[in-house]
Amino acid sequence: MDIREFAKSVKTGVEKEVDLQKLRYQISCKKREIEALFADAGRTAAGAVAEGGDLYEALKAPLAAVSDAQSELAALEKELSRLLGRKCCPACGTWLEKDERFCHSCGKKMPQDEKEDA
Repeated sequence: MDIREFAKSVKTGVEKEVDLQKLRYQISCKKREIEALFADAGRTAAGAVAEGGDLYEALKAPLAAVSDAQSELAALEKELSRLLGRKCCPACGTWLEKDERFCHSCGKKMPQDEKEDA
């Protein structure tokens, strides 16, 4: 391997690591956002109860925002697992290698990707 090939491989590795760190940061920020949204929902619920208002109506919008943020978080985590070549057990949340068919933590059978079934 000559110096140009070596430099190119180092650059590629560094770029991938930068992308991973950016994604991890976005995930961390999204988790904090979700915590704040839940706290806001709690304050909204307390206010609605104190005022004798309709709790369901008061929580509809805040909980919709939580749901949206959770969907965004799931998409970020899916992208991270794709970049890392891993998958997450849907039952217990343990990170597994993509080729594992059963979770080594809880024993649940892992769903197979459509590509693997073909």
